[in-house]
Amino acid sequence: MTPTVRPPRPEDFPAIVALGEAFDRALTGTGDWSVEDVAHDWRELADPESDAWLLEDDGAVVGYATFQDDGEGTFESDGYVHPDRFGRGIGATIVGLTEARAAERLSAVELPRVVLQNAVLHSDAAARALLEGRGYRPVRHFLRMQIDMDGP
Repeated sequence: MTPTVRPPRPEDFPAIVALGEAFDRALTGTGDWSVEDVAHDWRELADPESDAWLLEDDGAVVGYATFQDDGEGTFESDGYVHPDRFGRGIGATIVGLTEARAAERLSAVELPRVVLQNAVLHSDAAARALLEGRGYRPVRHFLRMQIDMDGP
């Protein structure tokens, strides 16, 4: 399967939220995506036409990714694959897109060291294997902890 890749548009935000919710629920059992959060993240991109990708297959959103350059030597990419499409090469396509964008941006950077970071959920062994197979290595781990409150 070769997905269609294009920049997302604001009217795609609900479909991106649905993808993110499905992704998070499949890997963590919870989800907290909102259209407002996606819109905020999208507005923070330097160039949404070049720094965000929507991947579609037969009209269904199957992947989403963003790229950011902090201007201080760190490129950050963030990508999501719909769980119904795990194992079909969409994650590899996303990594290829973000690495190509990093290569483009690298020509404008005059710093002695630049890194490309990807965040991976601990429970996503396939994503870790994909990235490690491309030369990435774990640097740090973060845990999100929560409690459901039953009162004030």
